[in-house]
Amino acid sequence: MMKIPPKIHKILTAVTYVIVAALILFVSVILFFRISGRTFWMFDRTLMWVKTGSMEPTIPARSYILVKKIDGNDVKVGDIITFKSENLGGELNTHRVVEPDPNRLIGANEIVTKGDNNYEKDAPINRSSVVGIHQRNLPVLSFFGRFFTTPVGITVTILIVLAVMIFLYFEDIAALVNTVTGKKNEKRKQEKFDELVKAEVERLKAQNRDTDVDGKND
Repeated sequence: MMKIPPKIHKILTAVTYVIVAALILFVSVILFFRISGRTFWMFDRTLMWVKTGSMEPTIPARSYILVKKIDGNDVKVGDIITFKSENLGGELNTHRVVEPDPNRLIGANEIVTKGDNNYEKDAPINRSSVVGIHQRNLPVLSFFGRFFTTPVGITVTILIVLAVMIFLYFEDIAALVNTVTGKKNEKRKQEKFDELVKAEVERLKAQNRDTDVDGKND
């Protein structure tokens, strides 16, 4: 196998560590926020995981979206907003703001939302329940979010990391294998030598016994 120059080896090793650390961090953050239901804001923006297909085809099910903080008073009809839903026990929901339902009374500070893929509108919510506004879908992140949180995805990730580590440390692993194999071979040779010596000693003893017997008979 071609020997990797030391400088390139160091660079590849550093890159591998960064990739492994990034993957571990990425998967850990995704699992933490998905399980805990918390949001982490940075520069007034956060990632949201949309579980269902209520907003399809605008937002596919099991997708990540980018959400920007917004004051509920600035929300207008047609905006896709993320809000605290009482129907979901206070969990966050992402639906579109629609025209107020003329068949029911709503307060001046309330808005009505509806999933694009739903038949019925949601119950009115207070503008203070609005958390943010949808900016765009994140299809690439959604793909990795779906893949790397499945058993197959986690397994593939581990295999890729192992393959890269083996490639980088092939020479060290080969040297270690050779050392272990060499020690085993030496041990086997020593055992074989001991067996031959023991057999030779037994043969000489038997020969001496036969010589003694022949001497007595004479």
